[in-house]
Amino acid sequence: MPRNANTHKFLDCAVFNWLYGNAKRSGRPIDSCRAAFVPLRASQGLPRLWKRSGVFEGAHIQLCVRDPKKIVAVWPMKRDGTFGKDQSEKS
Repeated sequence: MPRNANTHKFLDCAVFNWLYGNAKRSGRPIDSCRAAFVPLRASQGLPRLWKRSGVFEGAHIQLCVRDPKKIVAVWPMKRDGTFGKDQSEKS
């Protein structure tokens, strides 16, 4: 059985691939999915960014596109998070 590491989630990947395989075999293939991840801290619970916030430190969305034909466009992102190419990049 695969095991997760700090930066590589091998077990998570194996479980999702197993689920995708089951869905495909049952005639309901999954071409993409998204999931929200909110990390917990053992001593603090949910690490909110400010009091009573619904925004959590370290929370993020992960996307998985299993069929590349479903990707209709991509946009370059600058290092500062805005759209477009960085000035240092060559055309």
